[in-house]
Amino acid sequence: MTPDYEKIWRLALAVVGSLFAIFILLNLLGKVFIEEMSQNLFVEQAGAIDNEVAAISEVSPYFELQNLNGKLIKITDYKGSPVVVVFWNSWNDIAVSQIKILDEMSDKYSKIFKILTINNQEKRESVANFIRRGSYNKMEVLLDVNGGIGDAYEARNMPAFYFIDKNGLLMDKYYGFLDEKQIVEKMSKFSN
Repeated sequence: MTPDYEKIWRLALAVVGSLFAIFILLNLLGKVFIEEMSQNLFVEQAGAIDNEVAAISEVSPYFELQNLNGKLIKITDYKGSPVVVVFWNSWNDIAVSQIKILDEMSDKYSKIFKILTINNQEKRESVANFIRRGSYNKMEVLLDVNGGIGDAYEARNMPAFYFIDKNGLLMDKYYGFLDEKQIVEKMSKFSN
């Protein structure tokens, strides 16, 4: 009895093909999982004692986060300019209304103060789709996928505002909706 080499060859090809398909599937799932579970994240509580969040008139917590294009942005990149840091989520209607105002303000007030928006714990694709659908293209959107930066700032209610002066000191906090006039009034105190 001679072995049927054609059947053996087909079986070997089917096994190799199946293993290759499983490898590709696991590779894709692994990339999605790794992107979700890890991000370029660095949190340092400069000026804070015993892991407490920085208080008013103390140095704001340091962070490095990726923007939607994958570029690493540091809070220290904005030293010398007052900054409004705003935490938000796309599923929060109040935060969504706030994003529209912040996007419109980004160019208008860029010579007086900067606006950094930090999406809190949503996937890059979801945030990118939300930004694209709303045509919000003027403001800097950073991704806090794991929520570590939100924890450092104690951003529990969205939107959460943090007003930082040109020296990096946290000067004020506010939780909830602010219109353009209110934001400008708060920032005018720290823009000198």
